[in-house]
Amino acid sequence: MPHIEEEDLLALHGQIEREQQTNIRLLDQIHAKNKEYDRSVQSRNMAWVISGIIIVGSMVSIWYQARELEHMEHSFRSCHSRNSDLLQQYSGMVATADSLEKINALFLGRIAEDQVVYTVQVAALEKQKLPLRSGNINYISGPGVKGLTTFSIGVYYSLEEAQILRNALVKMGFGDAFIASYKNRVRVRIESAG
Repeated sequence: MPHIEEEDLLALHGQIEREQQTNIRLLDQIHAKNKEYDRSVQSRNMAWVISGIIIVGSMVSIWYQARELEHMEHSFRSCHSRNSDLLQQYSGMVATADSLEKINALFLGRIAEDQVVYTVQVAALEKQKLPLRSGNINYISGPGVKGLTTFSIGVYYSLEEAQILRNALVKMGFGDAFIASYKNRVRVRIESAG
C-alpha cells in the first residue's frame, strides 16, 4: 500500500470538509429556492381562487340585480296600469260631478227671481264621504252648514205640495226628512218665505 503523507491527508480532509460545507450551502439554497417556488405556486393558486370567487360573485351579483330590475319593471308597469285606471275613474267621476253641478245650476236657474220654492231635505252629508251620485235622480244639492252638503228632493211652489212629498217620505222610513224653503237660491225660514 502506498504511503500517504499526513499533510496530504490533512489537505484532503480539509478539501472534503470544504466540499461538504459547499454542498450543505447548496442544499440550503436549493431548499430556499424550493420554498420560494412553493410560495410562488401557492400565491398563483390563491390568485386563481380569488379571481374565480370574484368572477362567480360578480356573476351572481349581476344575475340578482337583473332579477331585481325585472321585478321593479314589473312593479312599475302594474303601478302605472293601476294609476291609469284610477285616473280614468277619477276623470269619469269629475265629468259626472261637473254634469250634475250643471244640471243642478240649470234646474235652479229656471226658478224666477224672488220666487219662493219648497223642497224636502233628506240628507246632509260630508262632501268627502259622498258616493258617486246618479244622474237619474232629480234633487238639489248645495252647500250646507259646517262643510255639509244638503240633498233635497223636489221643487214645489206651494208648501202643501212639499208637505205631501214629506209625508210620503216619512212613511217610507225617512223620518228625518223636513221641508226647506229657498228664495233667490238662498235658504229662508218658512214663516218669512211668504
